[in-house]
Amino acid sequence: MRKVTRGALVAALAAAVVLLALWAGGEQGSADLDPPGPPELDDQVRLDSLVASTDQDDWFNGESEYCIRLKLTHLKHEHVNTEFVNCFSANWDSIDPATGKSYDDPIHRTGIENAGNMPLMGPNGIGGGAFNAAWCNECAPTEQWTLQIQLTESDFNLLGQILKDVGTALQKAGLPVAVKDQGRLVLVGTAAKLVGEILDKLFAKVENLGVSNPTWAPGAGDPQGQIPKAESPYHYSYNATKTVKQSTLQRCGDPDPPAPAPTPLPPGSPAACLSDERHLFSRSVVVADGSWERLRGAASRIDDVTGEGGEPLADEEGVREDLRELTGTLGRFVAQSELSEAAATLPPEAFQPARHHLDQGDFLLNQALSTRATEPLLGALDEYRQVFSLLAPQLHPECNLPVGGMVELLVDSSGSPARVSEGGGAASFPFPAIAGTAAAAGALALVAGGWYARRRFSKG
Repeated sequence: MRKVTRGALVAALAAAVVLLALWAGGEQGSADLDPPGPPELDDQVRLDSLVASTDQDDWFNGESEYCIRLKLTHLKHEHVNTEFVNCFSANWDSIDPATGKSYDDPIHRTGIENAGNMPLMGPNGIGGGAFNAAWCNECAPTEQWTLQIQLTESDFNLLGQILKDVGTALQKAGLPVAVKDQGRLVLVGTAAKLVGEILDKLFAKVENLGVSNPTWAPGAGDPQGQIPKAESPYHYSYNATKTVKQSTLQRCGDPDPPAPAPTPLPPGSPAACLSDERHLFSRSVVVADGSWERLRGAASRIDDVTGEGGEPLADEEGVREDLRELTGTLGRFVAQSELSEAAATLPPEAFQPARHHLDQGDFLLNQALSTRATEPLLGALDEYRQVFSLLAPQLHPECNLPVGGMVELLVDSSGSPARVSEGGGAASFPFPAIAGTAAAAGALALVAGGWYARRRFSKG
């Protein structure tokens, strides 16, 4: 046992996560040993590359403001369903380091869309590397996968930056990324479902450059193989791959196999304290502070979202409303996750003060959404943060050990269960099986979904 300062704790946790080697793209995964089987298979879906083929310079600032949205759905395995958003700016007049020429060369600029070839994701991607969307261990045959790919270009200033800030808030809680991949918004399971409904509305308000839905049929690639998918719509082209391998575990064979027990992590170890599906901002108040600050900072800029060049756009207020709902819903999810866990494990008197803060946060969030005001939203996030700060030390004392202004941290990475994929160097999600029991996850989904339904109903 050694004492470290607050700043050193954050550094130690970050270093430990890097040692766990979560791949830079933020791969999500789990095991779900459904019958019939055997064999047990490890299947994975990956977006290898996405290349833009038309110049989207809108002449306001020479930049194209891209957002790529990926929505991964795995039939009968909803807990690995994933939402991914990657926003960034790209200038078609800039020089491609691979060729020494501009990205739209040799097409003459005429003020209309021009053909070109700009890698957005994948090798030399302006917006970062490939994305290992998800993996799942399951008994043969593998179920259907669908990867929805949407490319958009926005005329709203700050929209992409706010979405990047939300992504960074999630990354600060335990997702190490390469420099170019910073700001990718990645959610899985229940949180992905809640946020996905908001993203549907938001992305309907920006310029849609196309939607593709590569689908891998049940059993495709079984028991060991790769099934590539490629398409070239007008504005872009993509390459994606499903890879199937036989698992080394081979737990299938029982006609009704029990769910595999999560691999336990050493209590208080850095990996045990960081983020998973239900603890989006980690289990540590110290680590979560950075996430809350980043989320609040993103929310504070929503009123500044306008059309580029000061030009008013019809959907301006609708975009701001969607962003308020997005940031508020994420903050509430983090708070409700802690409260649901507390209600299942702590005496009522231990979590009643936190419940009061949640109720006050809900009041302010509904006020923000009904009056289209950002100030109550900031108050709601502060209340939700209080819920987390009150409950996390009680629920996860091993991750929150204050001692006279210091923090004691037992550093023990010897049992870290990082699982590295063969071939690509990508590591699977290293936390306990999309953590928590099915009952706790189900209760959280019901409570979170019930609040969302009530808010939509009361909004009329």
